[in-house]
Amino acid sequence: MKKLRLEVQKCLKSPQPGMHGVFDLFDDIFIAFYNITDKEFDYICEQAKDDEIAILVNALGKVNDNEFITAPFSVRRNALELRNFYIRKFSNLE
Repeated sequence: MKKLRLEVQKCLKSPQPGMHGVFDLFDDIFIAFYNITDKEFDYICEQAKDDEIAILVNALGKVNDNEFITAPFSVRRNALELRNFYIRKFSNLE
């Protein structure tokens, strides 16, 4: 199991009573998968182009005929490179 940073764990809304709408659950998926905070997630969503967002989404995997299919390593690697690129840019802002 992935070890999430403490600040990322505090950002997850789904375990908090009354704080988990559908959009919060989707946010939590990205936050946990990419190990990023709410602020980092918001920055990526604001700065990334549509094709980059598609890469980030595709790296999560997909369900096909009720079977979960893990994304290929190359797709996950491209997504992590994008994530790291935007996290570095975000870190330079602070």
